[in-house]
Amino acid sequence: MAPAFAWSAGGLRYEFSGQGPDLVLVHEMGGSLESFDTLAALLAPRFRILRYDQRGAGGSVRAPRGMTIEALILCAPALSVPPERRAYLEARSDLARREGMAAVTEASLARSYPDHMRGDAARYARYRERFLANDPDDYADANMALAASRVPDLLPRLAMPCLVLAGRHDLLRPPEEVRATCALIPGARYGEIESGHLMSVQAPEALAAGILGFLGEHDD
Repeated sequence: MAPAFAWSAGGLRYEFSGQGPDLVLVHEMGGSLESFDTLAALLAPRFRILRYDQRGAGGSVRAPRGMTIEALILCAPALSVPPERRAYLEARSDLARREGMAAVTEASLARSYPDHMRGDAARYARYRERFLANDPDDYADANMALAASRVPDLLPRLAMPCLVLAGRHDLLRPPEEVRATCALIPGARYGEIESGHLMSVQAPEALAAGILGFLGEHDD
């Protein structure tokens, strides 16, 4: 039976599944709620799952046009993203806008979904198809929003139990970087699983085990 997707008044495509305490799943840049197909099924016996397409992704409405690349470059000294990473995101955004998603897909997936993580060929093919289906302008805007983020400034303010997981084969955010991020969150727990960057797609079983174990300790 196909999932019963719905659309919010603001045009976001979403799905509820399962029963129990509420749990929200937020997909990766370039993904969609389908990134959680397997994970949601594994978590549904314990939780009421909400998964949705972010603005401009999957079946959700396009996001309003954001700041231009030029405007973001002008305020670059105020950003917390390293200059080399900003330059990469800016270049990828520009390429996607000019030449479409096909121009950025192979290079992007070589890092987020490398060859040694493609053992399930059908799963990889489905993910690649969804990635290619992204609107180039919306994908570019998401890249620039990431370039402008100041997440490290916010992490020390988190005052709840946190689990921070790293993929042992993640080329984009290696375990040592994730461990450093975890150290910014008071009392956070660090762990690693056998995955690349896209845990919910590449290792949903291991990710589900980590989530269930951690939340099981904090179910009060």
